[in-house]
Amino acid sequence: MQIVIWTARIAVFLYLLGLLTRLTQPRKTSTKILWTAGFLVFVVHIWAAFEFVHHWSHTAAWKQTAEQTEQLCGWYWGGGIWFNYLFLLVWGIDVGLLWATINAPWWKLVLNAYMIFIVVNATAVFGPSWWIPVMIVAGLMLGFLVWHQSGSPTAHNKTTSHS
Repeated sequence: MQIVIWTARIAVFLYLLGLLTRLTQPRKTSTKILWTAGFLVFVVHIWAAFEFVHHWSHTAAWKQTAEQTEQLCGWYWGGGIWFNYLFLLVWGIDVGLLWATINAPWWKLVLNAYMIFIVVNATAVFGPSWWIPVMIVAGLMLGFLVWHQSGSPTAHNKTTSHS
């Protein structure tokens, strides 16, 4: 189903672009809009997958995830669907925190480490094969940027003391 495929691709693109803008221009309204748009496209992706592919059956979604995981990794396990649900939840929470201008550096680090991990793994299981090296490189680059920014003392304290 093309809507499922393209909403996934657009959501991943907006996620990566949104993460990059959050790292470089975190306070801009356009950054918030881009991050929210990515989340909303992901919501449409989940809706389309359940509407057109799984017919609103969690069991069917679990089974398809297990089959695709088995094809790629050799083990029949559909538990990855729960990580997708968690991805939806944490991204939604983060959208709310972003608009409320609540800044929690530990949350951003944990959230983005999880989201990068999920995006790379989902791409490996569900995406076209040419996406895999692209997503690994993008994930490593963005992971480094997130880690560097949240781990840097200047990322937390931009003021200097003059005595």
